[in-house]
Amino acid sequence: MTTDATATITGHEARGRAVLEREADGSAVVRLTDFWVAPGAPDVRLYVTAREDGRVDRSAVQLGRVPDRTPELSFPVPDGVDVAELRHVVVHCTVYSVYFGAGEWLRVDR
Repeated sequence: MTTDATATITGHEARGRAVLEREADGSAVVRLTDFWVAPGAPDVRLYVTAREDGRVDRSAVQLGRVPDRTPELSFPVPDGVDVAELRHVVVHCTVYSVYFGAGEWLRVDR
């Protein structure tokens, strides 16, 4: 497993560290560590997006649901998704279309 990139997620409703890792089989996984999201927030999702403002639009790729009170999480990146083009990781509440926090990938390996 190799680390491709890291991001620090900051925002008023979410914070933590995201690490993009490559598995031995070539698949990619985003791991959240030291992660916090506002307790009780409904339907919070993790996305990767190309938008510089970190906002979620139709080009964003959803990685999965983010439960609260879970400081360590892993999300597989779907096959065919080029995370190099999707420079931001975003925590977003889909029920209310509210941005919770985001971070920009900092490349480690290429």
